[in-house]
Amino acid sequence: MAITGPSIIETPQSAQVLSLSSRAFKMAYPEVLHQESITSDALGRMQPTWNTPDFPERQVTVSILNEVYVAQEGLVFDAHGNLFASSVTQHEPDKIALGFNSVLKALRSGCEMYCKRTAVLCKKRGADNYGHWLMEMLPKAYLSRLFLDHGDLDYLVSYNKSSLRTVIQDSLAMLDITRRRTLETGFEAVKVQSLVLFDGLTNHGVYMSPIVMDCIESVSARVQAKPSSKVFVTRESQSTRRLVDEAPIQELARMRGYEIVDPGSLTFSEQISVFKSAKHVVGVMGAGMTNIALAPRHCRVTVLAPAGMPDTFFWFMAGLKGQRYEEIRCGQAENGGSRPDADRDIFIRHHDIENLFDAEL
Repeated sequence: MAITGPSIIETPQSAQVLSLSSRAFKMAYPEVLHQESITSDALGRMQPTWNTPDFPERQVTVSILNEVYVAQEGLVFDAHGNLFASSVTQHEPDKIALGFNSVLKALRSGCEMYCKRTAVLCKKRGADNYGHWLMEMLPKAYLSRLFLDHGDLDYLVSYNKSSLRTVIQDSLAMLDITRRRTLETGFEAVKVQSLVLFDGLTNHGVYMSPIVMDCIESVSARVQAKPSSKVFVTRESQSTRRLVDEAPIQELARMRGYEIVDPGSLTFSEQISVFKSAKHVVGVMGAGMTNIALAPRHCRVTVLAPAGMPDTFFWFMAGLKGQRYEEIRCGQAENGGSRPDADRDIFIRHHDIENLFDAEL
């Protein structure tokens, strides 16, 4: 007999322990060069958000759920295998099914890991991505430290084999959260005695609360900025979404006073130091460009974006920081193979390159 999916349930009102007011804010429609080249699917997914000039005040709620299970990238189930709706964050149906099956197995046979303390859920879909960690997961740890933590909380994060693991540890340390209080978990179900669950802080592609910037300012304050700089963010070391024929573009950037930066090769503190005083940041849409959140107000941000990539993440960040945001939609290489449009290498048109870097800044 096939196993059906979990029942979806709402977080009970009785579990709520805190409600935070997230201020209203305004957003301007982005300055997009070559918007006509954006695929209809990508544009259709971005336009409703881009066309929203006013984001009203809303509440961010914090609840504590008892005797629950966490599986996959932050899916939360109760002791009967029901799935809490607020923990579903862009999870595909197959990931939900895997999480559900893992929880059913744990309910039958027990869990290898059981957290007998109260833990904050700092894990969601995209847990292996620097940008998602910095803007959507770390702020939950920050707010918990600010309002709930009396030295008795643990922090549940995703186990990561890449350099992101060190970034997670270092950024938590900037919030005075030690490794001893950090629980690294994989995809298998973990039982948690009491779990702190946030709702309403972000909705990827649709909403980002200004509260997340309070967290960014807090960690940024721990690091001294380098002298004011202009930055070109490279993705040369990545396997996807690279800039075709990047060498001459880098050379032009250097000639005009830009520092070439591969964020993945830097520590978290070094990334803060580089971007904290940046006057202009240029780079291909991707995790490394999340560092614009560390850059100051009025910084100019130029994002090189694939024509087929639907993304409002960086637009939100720049808008909340009061930065000048612009996108250049680029052509996509034909050598993508089976890659989705968003992951294919891109090329910038020759007549756009000359205006890419500002020698006068």
